[in-house]
Order: sequence, then C-alpha cells, then structure tokens
Amino acid sequence: MRRSHRCVVALCLLAALAGCGAVLDGRATPEPVELGNASVPAGITADDVDASTLAANHDAVLGSTSYTVLVREVVTSNGTVRRNATRVRRVAPGGDRYLFRRVQRTNGFPTSSLAPVLTYWYDGTAVTQRIGTGATARIDRFPTEPPGPLRDPTSHWGVARVLGAFELRPNRTLGDGPVRLTGVRFSDPESAPSPSFVGPPRNASLTAVVDGRGFVRSYRFAYDADASGVSGTVRVVRRVRFVAVGATTVEPPAWADDAR
Repeated sequence: MRRSHRCVVALCLLAALAGCGAVLDGRATPEPVELGNASVPAGITADDVDASTLAANHDAVLGSTSYTVLVREVVTSNGTVRRNATRVRRVAPGGDRYLFRRVQRTNGFPTSSLAPVLTYWYDGTAVTQRIGTGATARIDRFPTEPPGPLRDPTSHWGVARVLGAFELRPNRTLGDGPVRLTGVRFSDPESAPSPSFVGPPRNASLTAVVDGRGFVRSYRFAYDADASGVSGTVRVVRRVRFVAVGATTVEPPAWADDAR
C-alpha cells in the first residue's frame, strides 16, 4: 500500500469539504417553547432564533442514531454551470463508522483539479480512501484516531455557523408541523461557511426547516461570490438534507478490503 503525500493532502481537503468542528459534550434536548399554535424547540421564538441552541438540538437528535446527509452544491457564472457537486454521507449511530462519496463535474472552475469521484470509508480505526472508479481507481488506507477525518459527524457545527450568520425569522406553523426559518440579511457574515475556492459570500439568503424535535431537517444557502480564474460573479447554491434518520444502514464497501 502506498501512502503518498498527495493522498494525505487529498484526505485533508476532503475533511475540510465535509465540514469540521468541535463536538458538543451534552446531548440533552432543551424543552420546547410555544410559537402560535405549534410546539417548537427551544431556541426559536416569534421574533428571534438562537443558532447555538438549535445546533445543540440538532446534535442531540442525531448523536445516537444513524442517518444520511445529502448535499448538492451548484456554482454558476453568466448562466453556465461551473461546478455541480453532490456529497452523500451515511453515518452509523455515534459516528463511529461512516461512508462518504463525493462526485463533481466542473467547467473551467478552480476545483477542476480535484478527482471527479472520491469515496472514503471510516471503520473506527482507519480511513480507506478510493480515488476514481473501476479498475483504475487508487485505494489507500490511513490509520487515524476517532472520530476520523470527519470532526463534526452530525454537522451541528456547520448548522450553527450557517444559521448564526443570519438574522432569522420563523414562519408560523400549524399543529405540530415543522418551523420554516428565513434569513435574508447577514448578522455575522464572517460566520457563513464558504469553500476556500470562492471569496466571501454576499447577497446571501437562507431557508431552513426545523422539526419539533429540534433538528434541522434541511436548509438552502445561496450567495454570490468571486472565484479565482472565473470572470465575473459566481452564484453558489448549496442544499443540505438529513434523511433516513434511524433507518440508514452503514456497511463497508467491497473495495475497502483491497487496501488491507
């Protein structure tokens, strides 16, 4: 097995793309409050949203169960799609195992040098990384300490950052339905997560859906930015969904044995 410097760099970059952050120690969900006719989680009032409290709720729900994270990010410039990337992450209860796959298509964009398909499997003690597909794929295995390269398995830190970047207002709900949060004005632009290949976000908007248990089921984050090597402004639209909560199966891929 070859452990090249290039593979280490690729793994670090992948970890950055997947999202990093500190893990909350406690996972006790705060008591809900009332909003109109609905019971909603702590951190939401009729006039305000506390991003850190919602992030704690989110972590409390997902921290001890399995789930799948679906991310799609599309970057356009002058009506042309410059980057179309999808990420799927399947996480076992407690985040002690996970399978990650990123697929991207680019058109004259800074990330064109990244592998179109990259997958990794974390088994609790090591990461097995696969670059490419089929017989020509390169596979390497790297021992690592828990929780592996993904420092924020529940994405609660990413949730705190994106929600904390905006002045958010909840939409009134009926019954026990979810609460929809809308943000059209930055309150802390520097908190907004953005990839290293684009400049600071501007003209941003955010919509998020939070259920009665307090975890963020989905959000859409859109903004304008400058990108190196791309003429004019680019538009970035990122959609994130947390699905199959408690119903996700996390098994090692067949190719993981090839690196042993």
